[in-house]
Amino acid sequence: MRYVGYYLSEGYSVYNESTRQYKVSISQSPVVNAGICDEIDDLMPDLGIDYSRYEWFGHNSYDKKIPSFIKNMSPSNLMILIEAFNNGDASKYQYKTTNAVHIGTTSEQLADDLLEILFKCGCLLLKASMAKKGLISIWFIVT
Repeated sequence: MRYVGYYLSEGYSVYNESTRQYKVSISQSPVVNAGICDEIDDLMPDLGIDYSRYEWFGHNSYDKKIPSFIKNMSPSNLMILIEAFNNGDASKYQYKTTNAVHIGTTSEQLADDLLEILFKCGCLLLKASMAKKGLISIWFIVT
């Protein structure tokens, strides 16, 4: 689940039909986020994933999604995905004693899927669209 969170927040996949090759990439700065890069590296040997399955998650930032079989997992597994997603692509804020998190995406489907998962995990939610940049913002508080 942790790898899925990183892929959804910072990854993409490309399939070359002529060579029948998949390219899966997760972009992360080894300078700014060395610890996160190490964690992603440590996850790779244990995956055992058929890389053609990345189509389950979409191919680029505009069509990313979370498949139903993942959304139907237990809240504890879903929180692992959310924590990894947050490490890859979220901003955290504190107001008095409340910790809020902001996630931005250009995929309407991914935004809806994240809202569903966060709701299942008992988070307080807010979704806003920013027409100017095509960015969908999700704010949540873990209760």
